[in-house]
Amino acid sequence: MSMPNDGTGPSYAALATLAADLPSPILADVTGMHRHTALRWFVYAGGGWAE
Repeated sequence: MSMPNDGTGPSYAALATLAADLPSPILADVTGMHRHTALRWFVYAGGGWAE
């Protein structure tokens, strides 16, 4: 995942925390990322929601 960490966006740790706690469609809506990117974050974070 190539997201710039220039201090203007969320940190990787914050995104991983959100991804572990939210279903990927909600993560996509909240963060404004594409739904496929949100799903990759969800899988990376080990989220437990059924997709």
